[in-house]
Amino acid sequence: MLQSSPICTKALGDFEAPVISDVTVSAWAPTEGEKVSVTFSVTDDSGVALGNQNIPVVCGYITMRYVIDEIGWGTWIFPELISGNQYDGRWRGTFVFPGLPDGGSGTLSITATDANFMNSNHSVALPGG
Repeated sequence: MLQSSPICTKALGDFEAPVISDVTVSAWAPTEGEKVSVTFSVTDDSGVALGNQNIPVVCGYITMRYVIDEIGWGTWIFPELISGNQYDGRWRGTFVFPGLPDGGSGTLSITATDANFMNSNHSVALPGG
């Protein structure tokens, strides 16, 4: 896990969005109350770092959100860096699956934003069991 927000010295001239890859989910059809872990890789020349809207980060940020039925209800998940660094790292976010209403659908979205506010998104349908 990152101990502090790194200062991005590579931000100048980087206008490419971070790349999110190798997304794995511990349970593709989780049941209500089940713990779900999502791991993924992010690479970016200027770097990304953990943060949120209340705590600014010099090096960008990574967030995850699970949304039910595209109505905006959801839970925010702030993943931790488990290997590598802010330029080329493996991240993990964990949350308790809230369950779905009958016929409902859910989407897990990962967003990576770098120091130049370039961002990329990756979404995974997570229907529940």
